[in-house]
Amino acid sequence: MEVVPHRSRRRASGDAGQLLPLVALVVALGGLAAFGLVRLAVVARDYAAATKAADAAALSAASAPERADDVAREVAEANGARVVEVARVGADVRVRVELGSADATARARSTTPPEGAAATALAPAMRA
Repeated sequence: MEVVPHRSRRRASGDAGQLLPLVALVVALGGLAAFGLVRLAVVARDYAAATKAADAAALSAASAPERADDVAREVAEANGARVVEVARVGADVRVRVELGSADATARARSTTPPEGAAATALAPAMRA
């Protein structure tokens, strides 16, 4: 049996470490993408929670038109949001809330018209 001499692979002196900058770039871009996805998820969560709080506050305010502002604030705070505005236009109640980095607006119609508006809230056929 004949022994073949082993040839060692020697790199040229300028080739050492050329892959390191590429690996560092890929790791940095991966970290940046992960950070962006986490930030996007936080914004989406805040928006969904703000929408839920605004909807609940508007529906509650519409169900108690005589105390619309107080009820809207109570319900929004129970959902972790802060009421920015409560507006009443006829039988409609519009509530705008802020929660975290998001804000949302919701509108609901009261089934019981406000004081003094009972006759105007009815359809013409029902006024008779």
